[in-house]
Amino acid sequence: MPLARRGIVLVLLAWHAAASLAVRPNYLAYFAPQAGGPEQGYRHLVDSSLDWGMDLPELKQWLDAHAADGPEPVFLAYFGTDSARYQGIKAQRLPGFFDRRDPEPYALTPGYYAISATLFQGVYVAAFGRWNATYERLYRGKLANVALIEQARSDPALRASLLARKPAEYWANEYRVYDHFRFARLCAWLRQHGDPPHQVGHSIFIWKLDYAALQAALLGPPVEMEEPPEEWRRILGPKG
Repeated sequence: MPLARRGIVLVLLAWHAAASLAVRPNYLAYFAPQAGGPEQGYRHLVDSSLDWGMDLPELKQWLDAHAADGPEPVFLAYFGTDSARYQGIKAQRLPGFFDRRDPEPYALTPGYYAISATLFQGVYVAAFGRWNATYERLYRGKLANVALIEQARSDPALRASLLARKPAEYWANEYRVYDHFRFARLCAWLRQHGDPPHQVGHSIFIWKLDYAALQAALLGPPVEMEEPPEEWRRILGPKG
């Protein structure tokens, strides 16, 4: 083999070895530099090609280093079967894969938001894929109903009126659907505001969001509007 060609081969082998060492121990998240490297892997593949829910221990370490002493709460949307509680992570759980949360209403407040890459990209969530006009219409309807539910907590007459219109199970389901669409709208807003500022193992992303960011994400004009998925068009028909 000519000396120049041998040198090129050695350089490429060294480059490959260096890239492998750089991503250690997160080998599943390895993406070549041509694809943007591990930091950009979530733009190409998620689910089992990137995210097995394996990074909760590393998330615990990150939170201990950056958020342990502050008053800000932690919100977690987790894709996987590990236990955040077992790992010592104290967080309000957001919609996720294997959703085992208590159905108690909660507010999205300023704090740290940790979201698995697979969920961030709209996989395995009720409002799957990209945000669109159908999702926006459904979200606004659920948002109005949730506002009524909140009012009814301190207004017995309104509560009686709501229960006369629909059973309690209906209103509870309205909140559950709203919770999932609220999370999807938040992810849509985050997707349009650059790369996640912090990555844990390249499979869990972390933001610190203030009140203004949450207001814009949840109540402002939608920043991501694409065609609804074919599945939704079949379910809702031409008006969907």
